[in-house]
Amino acid sequence: MSLSPKILVMGSTGSIGLEVARALSNRGVPFRAAVHKSADKLKDLHNYEVAHIDFAQPETLDKALEGIEKVFFMTPPDNTLQGLTAVPSFKKAGIKLVVKLSAAGTEESDRSAFIYAGQHAQVEDAIREAGIPLVSIRPTGFFTNIFHDLHQVKGNGLLFKATGDARINWVSHEDIGEVSAVCLTEPGHEGKNYQISGPDAYSWPEFAKMWSNVLGKEIKVIPITFDQLKESAKQFMPGQENEFANMVEYFAKGGYDRKSDDVEKILHRKPKAVQPFLEATKA
Repeated sequence: MSLSPKILVMGSTGSIGLEVARALSNRGVPFRAAVHKSADKLKDLHNYEVAHIDFAQPETLDKALEGIEKVFFMTPPDNTLQGLTAVPSFKKAGIKLVVKLSAAGTEESDRSAFIYAGQHAQVEDAIREAGIPLVSIRPTGFFTNIFHDLHQVKGNGLLFKATGDARINWVSHEDIGEVSAVCLTEPGHEGKNYQISGPDAYSWPEFAKMWSNVLGKEIKVIPITFDQLKESAKQFMPGQENEFANMVEYFAKGGYDRKSDDVEKILHRKPKAVQPFLEATKA
């Protein structure tokens, strides 16, 4: 590497962090990739070095921040408030900019309306109170979240959903990564809150029809209650079933039926549509 990296990408092997890393690599910008375990997913990228961090050991983050000026910051989806533990390290390291992956809904004044988004807001507050410049990236539903339903859809063709006819906007993980990379490398974004969305919102019945056409098989939506949702969530998000149900209830009330032009303003192109992503699920 010809230059010492000034950017740390946290969560660099996850669906969003990897796209931030890829976007920086494509721009020829050196970066340090923070990983918890293996860095194998980064092997096709360039101009990076690896730092192993563990939130339970703050000294590992302190070491990863040595020589760093800017951070792409994200936390595990089931432990958003873990982000609070990183803020003192950012302040001690003299970080000049944090680009934080938050969520659409972080702007809600009632932080109980969407608990996860309210937790993101708490972490954002802590960063601002520490005097660290912040860019908040607030996307709607990630394309990659569709993978949670893929196995079942290819099997019995059923989608069990509690959102009724409420529409959800879907945004490309690649667009989120590219927007974040722009904010890390170009001036003029400090202090901004960006609402990152795709071009369209769909109800699950509408989505199922589109997915049926792509896969060439009928996909049905089976309505379920929030109690049934909570019971199911115990299997894949134990201890977080109430928060998960709260999120889905926010969607059911239309919380993610929204559209922003921030992607187009920042990337100077239209956001990616979900159908080409669905086409790739045929493989």
